[in-house]
Amino acid sequence: MLNPSFERVKEVFDQWAMYNAVVRADYMAHNELAATLADWARKQTTPLRVLDLGCSDAWLATRAFRDANVESYRGVDVSDSSVERARNNVACWQGRAEVIIGNLADVLAA
Repeated sequence: MLNPSFERVKEVFDQWAMYNAVVRADYMAHNELAATLADWARKQTTPLRVLDLGCSDAWLATRAFRDANVESYRGVDVSDSSVERARNNVACWQGRAEVIIGNLADVLAA
């Protein structure tokens, strides 16, 4: 059970209009970040094990690592709708990906 103040945060992240507008307009440099991560991933000599805290819909990870050798992916987000979208997006890593609903602090403490 989430504490009441955290429930409000969850409500905000369950709304997609603002997120979609930010990503589409690249206000937070998502495209540059994805390209930088992709460049880094290409240089790795071992398969990637990705922990994506606050993964949202996993857009960044799936864009950045689509051509990488991903051994495992674990995404965590507080938003139910984000996790649902992320699970669809990480289907490209069938059998190697897990996306869970959770508070980042709780996941890190476990």
